[in-house]
Amino acid sequence: MSTKMLVTVKLDQRLTMSQQLRQAIMLLQYNTLDLKQLVQHSIETNPLLELEETEIAENKEQRSAETTKYRASSYQNEDENVLENYAVPKSLRNFLLEQTLLCHFDEVEQKIAEAIIDAIDEKGYLTMSLEDVQKILADSAQFTLNKMEAVLKIIQTFEPVGIGARSLRECFLLQLDNMINKNHIWKTARDMVDQAFEFESFSHHKKMMKQFQVTQQEYKEAVILLRTINPYPGIRYSSEVEISYEPELFVEKRKGTWHVFLKESILTNVKINKHYQDLIKLNKKHGSYGALKQELEEARFLLKGLKRRNETLLAVAKYIVETQKDFLEIGPVGMKPMNIMEVAHALNIHESTVSRVTTEKYIATPRGVFELKYFFPSHLSTQQGDACSAIAVKAMIKNIILQEAPERVLSDTDIVKKLKERGINIARRTVAKYREAMKILPSYQRAYHLA
Repeated sequence: MSTKMLVTVKLDQRLTMSQQLRQAIMLLQYNTLDLKQLVQHSIETNPLLELEETEIAENKEQRSAETTKYRASSYQNEDENVLENYAVPKSLRNFLLEQTLLCHFDEVEQKIAEAIIDAIDEKGYLTMSLEDVQKILADSAQFTLNKMEAVLKIIQTFEPVGIGARSLRECFLLQLDNMINKNHIWKTARDMVDQAFEFESFSHHKKMMKQFQVTQQEYKEAVILLRTINPYPGIRYSSEVEISYEPELFVEKRKGTWHVFLKESILTNVKINKHYQDLIKLNKKHGSYGALKQELEEARFLLKGLKRRNETLLAVAKYIVETQKDFLEIGPVGMKPMNIMEVAHALNIHESTVSRVTTEKYIATPRGVFELKYFFPSHLSTQQGDACSAIAVKAMIKNIILQEAPERVLSDTDIVKKLKERGINIARRTVAKYREAMKILPSYQRAYHLA
């Protein structure tokens, strides 16, 4: 049989990402503090970049006074829990619910997803069987086990990797299957978890080596790989974890209208150094333009990316404030239902862009400092057929309890009835869940304290 070398031409289509697009996505993903560090590093390493001379000196006191004013004003309303007004570390439940917004679930699938997420504990494990979750949903004809299994499979693709596992073995398998480098060592590690997931048996290395037909070195590397897996993927979202944040936007009411502004900072005042720019133009005429060409292109890319990021951030914030102006006027009870898809459609941008630009970006308002995603609450249906945000319902529950008489402490069922009078359809278990989230005692304990 003869062999020949042939030259062939093949046409195919591939989606590639330009440097500008990659940088634009990166700038949207960074939170304010991380992005400031990136820009500061760029200024220090690129002679073409500098800050506006008046940036710090003229505005530092004004910006400090503005931030202090917004922080102080949030303490003036004694009827509200101040800590609830401030941005807090993102809970695992909220993080998972945010990801469902990008899944295009229908109404049934969304309800299943929320029920499954409610059954996931702080370590990231699904603590109930799907049959038990189905009983909570109370409609086995609509919420079939096949649908629930399919939704669970999707949730198990969410971040953090390994979430929604029903056992330690499944948690390990989810994380292994998510790995990119699936070589021989990976296969050995996965087979060990899949077929012999008993940690005490891992110490019997000779038996394991014989069972999986690997050398001592291969077995050792497989065990090292397994030790990199996080057995508790949800623990990083524990409420005890502290985060640092800095509001990049602020809201102010002027002449009866709410306005949103970007706070002046290194992110809004970086520019190209005019001296070097003029020098490049001069050298370009003499053919020596190449020396600073790369630096100039990088500087332009950064400035263009920052401008686009700031414009997108401001546009999204303005839409949120316009939609949620009742919240600014009267508090949480005025919060309206809103989601990422609605904002994306209104501004004609992609849903992923809205998700990135609202994650870990904070806005200072007269009612406190909030992450932009705080304004995307889940919602409940009303008797009129429209929707009411979960934050507004929580505020209603809190107000109902604050107004209860000491001799007539309201049960969760009583609260359900009062909310129904206001047109809100809600289950008793949901009232209990919201009450517990606000750290409000159940009726029998409140009666004891009021006695």
